[in-house]
Amino acid sequence: MKQHSDYITHIKNDEDLVYLKKQHCPVNMRLFTTSTEYKAIILQQCEYIRQNCLEEKIGYKKPHGMSSANVGLAFNIIGITRFRNKPIEYCEIMINPVILKTIGKKVNSLSNCGSLTLEDAILIKRWETVKVAYFTEEGVYKENIFGRDNGSFTIQHEIDHNLGILITDL
Repeated sequence: MKQHSDYITHIKNDEDLVYLKKQHCPVNMRLFTTSTEYKAIILQQCEYIRQNCLEEKIGYKKPHGMSSANVGLAFNIIGITRFRNKPIEYCEIMINPVILKTIGKKVNSLSNCGSLTLEDAILIKRWETVKVAYFTEEGVYKENIFGRDNGSFTIQHEIDHNLGILITDL
C-alpha cells in the first residue's frame, strides 16, 4: 500500500504562515550554472517538490501542482503534474516562473488548495491562457504559453503561492 505524506504546509498551523504569506527568493541562475554545490542544493529542492507533487496527501487528493511555499522551502520553484493519474505521469519543474503575459479573458473556476484544507472548492477568476518564463532543471530558459488544457490555472495558482498569495486572497 502506498504511503501518504502530510509534509505540506497548512494555514491552520501558525508557523507555516511564514512560508505561505511571503514572496519566495528567486534562484540565482548565475550560481546555478557556475557552482556545483549551489546547483546541488537547488536540484535537491526540485526533487523534494517533485516527490510531494506526485503523491497523495493525508485528507487530500494527489495535487495538480506544488510550490516551494507548500512544502516550506524558500526558493521560487514550482512543480506541475503532467498526465495526472496515468502511467506516464511526471512532474514538470519550473525554476523562477513568472507570468509574462495574460491572454484571453479571466474565467470563473472552482479551486481548492491543500495548504488551506478547505472543505469545499471556492469560486475564483483565472486567466484562460498565460505566457510563462522559467528555467528548467538543466538551467535552460524557456517561454511557453499554457492554456486550460495544459495547466494554466495550476501554474497561476502555484506562482501565486510563491508570491505569498492564497486563493482566499483573490
